Amino acid sequence: MHSKAPDAIITDMDLAMKNAIGRVFPHTRHRFCSWHIHRHLLEHVVGMRDSTSDFCRDYNQWYFTKNIEVCEQLWQDLVCKYEIRDNDWLSRMWEQRDHWVPAYWQNTFTAGMTSSQRSESMNAFFDGYVNSKTGLHEFLDACDRALVQRRKTEAEEDFKSKYSKASMKTNSPLEEEAGIFYTRNMFNIFQDELRDSTGCWYDDLTKDGAMEEYLVGPRNDEKSRWCKVFYDDSDGMTVKCKCAKFEREGILCKHILHIMDTKQLKKVPDHYMSRRWSIKAMYQVGGKISTRPQVGSSVNPFQRWCLISRWQRLVDGPRRYEKVFNKMTAFCDILFAEEEQN
Repeated sequence: MHSKAPDAIITDMDLAMKNAIGRVFPHTRHRFCSWHIHRHLLEHVVGMRDSTSDFCRDYNQWYFTKNIEVCEQLWQDLVCKYEIRDNDWLSRMWEQRDHWVPAYWQNTFTAGMTSSQRSESMNAFFDGYVNSKTGLHEFLDACDRALVQRRKTEAEEDFKSKYSKASMKTNSPLEEEAGIFYTRNMFNIFQDELRDSTGCWYDDLTKDGAMEEYLVGPRNDEKSRWCKVFYDDSDGMTVKCKCAKFEREGILCKHILHIMDTKQLKKVPDHYMSRRWSIKAMYQVGGKISTRPQVGSSVNPFQRWCLISRWQRLVDGPRRYEKVFNKMTAFCDILFAEEEQN
């Protein structure tokens, strides 16, 4: 990973991993898997979930709030109403709230994931290839076949994204641009947000020069649940929404898209089009990248991958493209000449 630490890590609530991640990656956000937390929650709050209790409603209202101040106030309401004591499991979890409560993760990118997804992904990967009676030697062969199928499926998705035209549902120029830029799966997510944006209304809140503040939300929803959108076009264009979907998932929310449409923007600014979700995100140099070592080669697949990655950064990154391109071409010619002599 070129010595770059991850921005976030999601694991289950294991104390050893929590301590190790804190030491090795001190600047990485560590999130507890939501699936594991909710499984334990059901075990520890049985007495609060009787037929006459509003605990589930109150808990969800607290858990899904996006504002830290509101979250802390609602927590105090829960403590008083359901007599949550210091030694209760839920109270102990509150002490570690920055590891799992959504309000504290609004500005951390996790690609929309909240669980480790370990069980789900492994089950899906081996589905149809192994069962409880599969022997070890058969398991290794099944791994190879499952991997081949996974790569085939990925190649089909890549082909679909690159050589098929996205189906448009509106006449918005923003949708047309997104259809060219995003992979098909990510375009579908963007398209859903764009469609929902057409059902939104907005209220002007404040305006201070180029800085504007709006309240945006579905027209049939209570305004108390609408989100604030901050728009500033003084230096390029900066837009930020309280729902923080872009910060968490790397794709614009319906609230921002509604304001962009109101402003009659014909193009989404480049810094709001995440390259990781683009058709061109997976580089290709000379065709597919093999994961198997070449016969007689001392270069392993990971080394080869790193070399291609660096080369691709030179091709795609510099502004002085022609100068760098000429240097790269001359360097390749020298290498080819040396190889022919050997």
